[in-house]
Amino acid sequence: IDDSKDNYFLPLMLTRKLLSCSSSQVSVEERSSLHIIFETNYTPPGYFIRLIASLSKHPKFRVDLKRDPHCDNITILYGDTCRSAEVDEITISESLISIRIQVLRVKSNEQSFDDVVKDIHMALLCAIEEVKQWFPSNTTTQLA
Repeated sequence: IDDSKDNYFLPLMLTRKLLSCSSSQVSVEERSSLHIIFETNYTPPGYFIRLIASLSKHPKFRVDLKRDPHCDNITILYGDTCRSAEVDEITISESLISIRIQVLRVKSNEQSFDDVVKDIHMALLCAIEEVKQWFPSNTTTQLA
């Protein structure tokens, strides 16, 4: 990826990711996953990609295109500089009925993990509010 140019990914051109339960060799700290649940009991078409686009505007977030993004699963890096080695990872996965947000700390970071999770939670709430404008008013969401 050339950092001097704008990078784009086309979700419709990406394959679906087959999630595996293989154990990792890296020491990882994880918080309970957050889920965006829809009153309609299905994830509205286009919601996932609009959420990613909204989150990617946040100054502390950067979509990690080096991680083989998929149309239903993507990793976002969180950190003050987003270019340093001290970043936290946010994995966002879409299923038929919800969107799952998993926050991982792979490397040490000066900011406490609890504060990072609170920042991410606030950014998610803002992104959800922004994305709501694109969907019918009866598309009620809940962050659980």
